[in-house]
Amino acid sequence: MGIAIVLFVISFLSGSFYESLANISGVIYLALLSIYVGTKEFNRWHNYHKSIHYGELSIIFWTILVIWLMVLNIIHKGRFHFPNELVALYIAVLGIFAITQESKALYKTGIKK
Repeated sequence: MGIAIVLFVISFLSGSFYESLANISGVIYLALLSIYVGTKEFNRWHNYHKSIHYGELSIIFWTILVIWLMVLNIIHKGRFHFPNELVALYIAVLGIFAITQESKALYKTGIKK
């Protein structure tokens, strides 16, 4: 996550060369996040999961990043290049988080094996 964030910030500030690196790191991050979350949810539903709330922190970091870059771009009247892929990545991360929260709620209500 940290590498993707740094590359998206560099891409925002400097543009084209780093944009492709940021995009690649975003895709890799999303793939790794999906594998991690899938494994975590599988373990939850098979009673192997220990709850730690890192997901909330990652959502906070991504939200702060997106808002911060938007505000900087507004203040500087569009001087920077806002990576569209960052918005897509942010929406995907929010979606994964929402699904895990729903899964957690279903698990807690007893809708399980």
